[in-house]
Amino acid sequence: MVKKMHSKNWKAPTKTPDGAMLEWSVAEPFDSDAFITIMNVIHGRNSRVPGTVDLEALAKMAVVTDYLMCHEAMELVSRTWIESIGSDLPTLLNRDLVLWLLVTSVFKNPVRYRQLTRTAILESEAEVPTLGLPISSKIIGDIEEKRQWWLNDAFTAMYNAADLLRSGSAFATKHAT
Repeated sequence: MVKKMHSKNWKAPTKTPDGAMLEWSVAEPFDSDAFITIMNVIHGRNSRVPGTVDLEALAKMAVVTDYLMCHEAMELVSRTWIESIGSDLPTLLNRDLVLWLLVTSVFKNPVRYRQLTRTAILESEAEVPTLGLPISSKIIGDIEEKRQWWLNDAFTAMYNAADLLRSGSAFATKHAT
């Protein structure tokens, strides 16, 4: 994490004007509200942690969680947040699907992750866009590889069926039985 911090626009923590606390100055790596929420979770300030969040906020927290590598600390609350959003997942490749891909990959939700990757494979016409989010290139590559495999399999089946129709053997075998 220290290496990551020095590679971004981080500033060392400083004392607040009253000298009582340290203050982080986070330039651009991620959303400050998400950062504060995660710090509250890590430091056990449960009364300051929301019981529910929307998908947008959850995706921002996934970015921070992944960046700070605090997956285990966020495990319980992330499960609660994911369940509070509901079970309706996108059925089309859209912005929400990409946000959900990020959330389910960072917060390790294999059931929803499988559903989302299946939708991405079936609905995408090209490589799934990351929308600038830190979705692993391995995840995007795996989805694209499976999409290409399914397309190849579908085209092979169509070509085989066309060959059978052209040769007349499809009709011959049906009438022979």
